[in-house]
Amino acid sequence: MSPGTLPRRIGRRDVAAFARGCAVLGCGGGGGVTLAERLARDAVERSGPVRVVDLDELPPDALVMPCGMLGSPLVFEERLPTGDEPAELAAAVRDVHGRPVDALMPFQLAGANGLIPLAWAAVLGLPLADADGTGRPMPNMATVMGLAGVPPTPAFVVDGAGQSITIRARTRERFVTTAFGVLAGVGGLGAFAFELMEAAVARRAALRGTVSRALAIGRAALGRAGSVESALGGGRVLVRGHVRHLRHHGPEQRTGGSLMIDSADGDRSLRVEFQEEFLLALDGGRVVAATPDTIVLFATETRRPLLIDELREDLLVTAIAADGPAAWRTPEGLALAGPAAFGFDLAGEAPR
Repeated sequence: MSPGTLPRRIGRRDVAAFARGCAVLGCGGGGGVTLAERLARDAVERSGPVRVVDLDELPPDALVMPCGMLGSPLVFEERLPTGDEPAELAAAVRDVHGRPVDALMPFQLAGANGLIPLAWAAVLGLPLADADGTGRPMPNMATVMGLAGVPPTPAFVVDGAGQSITIRARTRERFVTTAFGVLAGVGGLGAFAFELMEAAVARRAALRGTVSRALAIGRAALGRAGSVESALGGGRVLVRGHVRHLRHHGPEQRTGGSLMIDSADGDRSLRVEFQEEFLLALDGGRVVAATPDTIVLFATETRRPLLIDELREDLLVTAIAADGPAAWRTPEGLALAGPAAFGFDLAGEAPR
């Protein structure tokens, strides 16, 4: 499958590649994909392959549900989903909208949350739209649909134990505050759906072709077809070398930090700044990649994308970057997803 080619179905044999692509797009965060990959594979084995549809294939009034898990990746790995979440979400949506969901879509196609909607689509027997809302992890539930003016509510949270909460908010700020308050009330993890929209709206508001792209990236990362750089759509190798000077800025590893990668020939060093994901790469003090760009570190010998928690001194890595989606590179998008949103002052230098 070449980059950008729409897969008609994601079956059992495709799940590993899709999971690897989601891990790449996690940019060192987004949670490990091992558990989510297993859930997706089991769901596809039980219910059959998931049909992947271009948004143009759906009727204009089809109801598209961006969804995923909201909460800590650690809680997700420690507290297994019950399996009731997709049916409970779909029922909550039907009760409020008075109509069934027609297609699912990842609200964030990165890390575990790229795979969860695939599993749910299999369980519900619904298609998965070839689109998502972020292209990489984003803070505070920021999405390109929000940039396009899609209202976030009514939004839905279920905990898999029969508890369902509907959120209605007048502003996006109030929505985010309420959503995290609800999350705390259901134990720090819940199945989540928001920014529901008809397909006609999704066609202009969502990032399109991203499920296909993740599958192509994963195939390349697994050595099955092409290069990761090509699958990323113009990705570039920043450096190959060893991790040095790995530092965390606080007592907890999740408070952010930095590292240096000394090139194998010793001629240069790349500095990478991270918080929950890789956010900034500088070569000789010059910014060569910055959020909303995709920035990923691979274990050179295995071609596996690394989580920040997996980094160690002297590890041999390859750093690759690719430009972020155009929707995030507008002034409004950069205000939510650019370096300044994470506290980096680049003195007017734009991401490259």
